[in-house]
Amino acid sequence: MPLIQGVNIAAPVVPYSSEDVYPSHLAIWGKGGYRTVTDITERDGIKPQRLELYMLVCTESDGKMYRLVNISDPLTPQNWEEVILNNTPLEYPFENQTMIQIEHNQDRLVNVRVLNTVGNPVEADVQLINHNTVTIGFSEVMSGTIIIN
Repeated sequence: MPLIQGVNIAAPVVPYSSEDVYPSHLAIWGKGGYRTVTDITERDGIKPQRLELYMLVCTESDGKMYRLVNISDPLTPQNWEEVILNNTPLEYPFENQTMIQIEHNQDRLVNVRVLNTVGNPVEADVQLINHNTVTIGFSEVMSGTIIIN
């Protein structure tokens, strides 16, 4: 194994003060947090001592982001879940409804907001049926827009 050039340490590196503007380390040698790697093989080869639950890793080969959701020995691909970054909300206008079921096809759990026709938030009974379906119920007939992201 080749030696890493730099100052080798045996304890955490910290700045001189909280106002210090210099970085404390390079992500590749840090514990947890966020880092980029070449591919899935490199992601799965991160040393156990550098893993931290819910750390994020981006693979350059496919541009995907992964979150560590379980630490086990040995580490397997099932320990990671893909993080979908989608900031474009889906809008579903509706009129005169007491219940609506939407197939949003996002293949993930989503956030749901309901606005009335003038844009004010509305209280609703939201049921996340699965990773692609949501049902929204109202206590009375309602019109407005459902926003999913």
